[in-house]
Amino acid sequence: MNVLCVLKSGGVYDVSWVHKLYAGLRRHMPKPFTFNCLSDVRLDLNYGGIRLAHDWPGWWSKIEIFRHGVVEGPTLYLDLDTVIT
Repeated sequence: MNVLCVLKSGGVYDVSWVHKLYAGLRRHMPKPFTFNCLSDVRLDLNYGGIRLAHDWPGWWSKIEIFRHGVVEGPTLYLDLDTVIT
């Protein structure tokens, strides 16, 4: 399963929120998954990062999860403020 999130610069979230989301998934996700974050900032992640192709403002960047070639197969999108329990 693919798990995606989006981090757009200029908002209230930073890369620490990506790390928190990934850590929650690692603790609680019962199935194997591939994690990717679409972003316009350098993430320095040990897991996946995908560069945003457009400079759309704010939450409009989320539409890029539907961009051709981003992912294939079953995909779960999570906002950065999601807490996995």
